[in-house]
Amino acid sequence: MQRMQWSAAGVVLAGLMGGLLAGCGGSVGSGGNGDTPAGGSNAQADTYIGTTTPTGFLDGVVNMTLDHGTSFFSLTNEDSYGMGSNATYAGDYSAEGNWIALMPENATGGPFYTLEVQGGAAIVDMGSDLGPVVMAQSSNCLGLTGAEDFQFITLGDPAPQDLTVQGYGHVTITPKSGGTAVQAGWSFSNYDLTGMDGSDEKPAALADGLCAPSAEGYATTVPATVNGTQVLFTVDVGQTGFFVMDRDFTSQLPALVGVEKPAQALGAAAVAGVSYEGIEFDAMASSPQAVPPRQMTAPVRFANGVGSAMTGGVFANDDPAQAAASDLTLDLGAEDASNNGLFPAVRLTTPDPQQMCAGRPYGGTDAAGNPTCVLQGVAVAGNPGGKYALFVTVANVADSAGTSMIQFLLYQK
Repeated sequence: MQRMQWSAAGVVLAGLMGGLLAGCGGSVGSGGNGDTPAGGSNAQADTYIGTTTPTGFLDGVVNMTLDHGTSFFSLTNEDSYGMGSNATYAGDYSAEGNWIALMPENATGGPFYTLEVQGGAAIVDMGSDLGPVVMAQSSNCLGLTGAEDFQFITLGDPAPQDLTVQGYGHVTITPKSGGTAVQAGWSFSNYDLTGMDGSDEKPAALADGLCAPSAEGYATTVPATVNGTQVLFTVDVGQTGFFVMDRDFTSQLPALVGVEKPAQALGAAAVAGVSYEGIEFDAMASSPQAVPPRQMTAPVRFANGVGSAMTGGVFANDDPAQAAASDLTLDLGAEDASNNGLFPAVRLTTPDPQQMCAGRPYGGTDAAGNPTCVLQGVAVAGNPGGKYALFVTVANVADSAGTSMIQFLLYQK
């Protein structure tokens, strides 16, 4: 499908379409700590809540409903680019390979390619000049039967040259008083982040959160204070264990995206040995593989794993119905012995046709004769719903503006 340049022209500024939301019961499912069963999804419609990065027209909490009975969608951003108003996109969608193509009726541009793990998670590519929207299923206030551990990466580059802000971490969520009643809310513990420079960020402890139905859907809000300013974090956990936390775009803190920590070690070869599709996001970065170098958000595919490494690349013309390149190598390295699903020594080998990595580690040349740059990073993985999900963040030392992140948000196909 021909992809047009996105434009803000014609975007409807409106309230969230709360009437499309339907509540149902559920709990965190397979692949995690194993103490709660997997929930089901509405056969006709799935609702998601998620987050994005303040790079372009969108920021903050995003809500999406996909009606599978009518092939209609709505996607709403709670505060479009700090304008204090909601931006709502709506229209029909159609299948495009393993993806669906959202065609907004009220905006110039599109399609918005969306990969849905039905009832679990969704990710939306809004175009190369915008950050991805990363979402977890949200059709209810989730009841937990016990403490659940989650691992995550930070999304995007609110502070591109600050490696203490970008990184990875973990948090434990427990139903208050040990009960399952959603009205009791959640408590948060063991909340910590490690910067890409290895520093312990020591974030402030999270206050208790309360879930309630709202215009945005069902999510847990957590009051917080950042640099003396009162803000509101929004947390969503999907029925199968996907995790997102929007930390309020006014705080300038990056969002957190990840998955429930697996109960057993996954093994690098097992995680790398399946096929994935998802999004590559080079935020505020000069992507070394792009000609000319630029910020990039694009659908990708990885497969053909050997040992801990797999190969893949961006789909031609950013269209997931076309062939994907195979010019990237993602090597997970060894799984952390103390943290199931954490891979702290990831290596990304990427083409560097503009020779942006001069003076940096090189890995030889690719099939086209281009030098290849070798970059270091971290990944967290889980197996929600019995399939792997992989969230990778890599330090791009080749960015002329300073070290920034190249990220891969991948779901097993």
